[in-house]
Amino acid sequence: MAIALILALAQDPDWRSDNFAGPVPESILKSKSGRIELEAILGSRRLRHAAPVQCVAYSPDGKRIVSAGLDRSVRIWERGTGREIASLVGHEGYVHAAICSPDGTRIYSGGQDDTIRVWDAATGAALASWSTNGSAVSLTISADGKKLAAIGGTFDRLQIRETSNGRVLAEARVSGYLHVLAFRPDGKSILSGGSDGKIRVWSSDDATELAAWEGHVESVYALAFRPDGKRVISAGSDGTIRTWDAETGKELANWSGGDSAIMAVDVSRDGKHVVSDGDGGEIVVRKADSGEAVSRWIAHPKVTSVRFSPDGSEIASTGRDGAVRLWDRATGKARPHSPGGVGGIRSVSVRPDGKALASASSDGTIRVWDVTTRKRGAEFKVDAGAVPSVAFALDGTKLVSASDDGMVRVWDPESGKQLLSWKAHEAGTCAVAVLPDGKRIVSGGADGAIRVWEVETRKELAVWKEHTRPVRSLAVAPDGRFVLSGDDVGVVKMWETQSGRVLQSWREHEKPVNTLAIRGDGKRAVSAGDDFFVVLWNLDKGKRSAKQGGLSDGPAMWAAFSATGEVLWGLERTEIRIWDYQEGEIADSIRCDGGPLSVQICGDLMVVGNADTTVSLYRLR
Repeated sequence: MAIALILALAQDPDWRSDNFAGPVPESILKSKSGRIELEAILGSRRLRHAAPVQCVAYSPDGKRIVSAGLDRSVRIWERGTGREIASLVGHEGYVHAAICSPDGTRIYSGGQDDTIRVWDAATGAALASWSTNGSAVSLTISADGKKLAAIGGTFDRLQIRETSNGRVLAEARVSGYLHVLAFRPDGKSILSGGSDGKIRVWSSDDATELAAWEGHVESVYALAFRPDGKRVISAGSDGTIRTWDAETGKELANWSGGDSAIMAVDVSRDGKHVVSDGDGGEIVVRKADSGEAVSRWIAHPKVTSVRFSPDGSEIASTGRDGAVRLWDRATGKARPHSPGGVGGIRSVSVRPDGKALASASSDGTIRVWDVTTRKRGAEFKVDAGAVPSVAFALDGTKLVSASDDGMVRVWDPESGKQLLSWKAHEAGTCAVAVLPDGKRIVSGGADGAIRVWEVETRKELAVWKEHTRPVRSLAVAPDGRFVLSGDDVGVVKMWETQSGRVLQSWREHEKPVNTLAIRGDGKRAVSAGDDFFVVLWNLDKGKRSAKQGGLSDGPAMWAAFSATGEVLWGLERTEIRIWDYQEGEIADSIRCDGGPLSVQICGDLMVVGNADTTVSLYRLR
């Protein structure tokens, strides 16, 4: 049965077109020892990475889009459909830059792993890997495709290479940091922007510094030539966009871009418009001659790069939310297949009968899914920030949510109708849990308080104030006798529900406690933290029982107990692991391509909410 299921997934064209470029990778379908099997992905992965995206580029013919991100991948997308054509995996760290060769046959990427990698743009095959002796954070290529310039070292080294073999032709170093490079259209020089606010001009033959233009008062993060090569556009952390004469270095114009640093600019092929990021995740399109803003719209929580399409009709943007978004340049409206949600799935909850689940995301959207049919049911939104926590009542008739505006809301999960709401915490509600009687809920707030509420009357029954920092996670004992809480500085507390008395207080984490879970018998608990550790607690003895993690794998985003009592935990952007704590070893693991942020286990069903806004369903064997 399991083998048949895997084969069915691999052959399903909808599965492939929405979620994978080709057959589903075996490392994603099945764990190393076969203990975890991927059953379905709910939602579309089109134009999404599993982590923040650093850059975007169009292929020269405009038919494909290339993006690179902190999930260690370079991805190639079909522009018309948003379908992922290939995921280029090979970098062993964050990927900061990716560009296409002028003839469209190659892709060059630079990463935190101190390499520049070369890929076949048609097949995705890895062609070469060149050492940069430091993170490669910016790449630019000459118009004839013969030379590639890169920032390497400790962000202080300009390297000029032959594209045919990677040979270093010239190298120069600066004091401070370099952030961005741009080849002049005629190929004679290269511009760099750095932490000293200067734009430096370098010979593309021997990396000799030819000039330094002064004007920005802080770091220069973005550079772009107008197509004729006579003007240069720059932007930086001083919030200004500046135009320069490319020959003399004279500053010709200075436009205010807002209160925030400007990280990205581009110029349309006809030279008439400039696009940049703006305050609060905006994209701003301006007239290139006057700087007048002609359109602006909210694109991401934070924009990291912007690019005009070769035909000028479209703008591609990337952001901290892991999405690549496509926009109509004239109207600012999202193009078809652009991701519809912002941010990852912060919380998931399975209805006690296992037939439905709810997911809550960073953009305030709550979705209900039918587990059997995989179809989406009700969808509703909190227009007041993220929803960090959502939970079904035990009878499955109500869904409770916490939100950044400090409210607790109660919903009908079938219709999406809001039944009740009230202000629970002034500074934001971070976590919510339902007590077994279904009549009371517990909320944890950014104010450090934990409050117990009677649902129907919205009456506050108790307030517990032992935490001094925001309460990020809550877990209720199966019999309701006690509650566990975890805060922003790594403190875990155990409360007696009836009296509100603190039974235990522990400090094993050095950073926020992302999640807590209690075993079915109420004798063990597990916590996962931003400090990369997962801790097992003996609740009977009131002490730590075991500890796992702490390497360079990344934050432990969640942990949970399987029905057989084993601990499962998820690492941000990488994988899910089974921890045999009695043997003190990792018993099994599976790659999670979407970036696992949240989890709930119901019997042998494991529901994982991902950074790419999808929900993955796994079966535990």
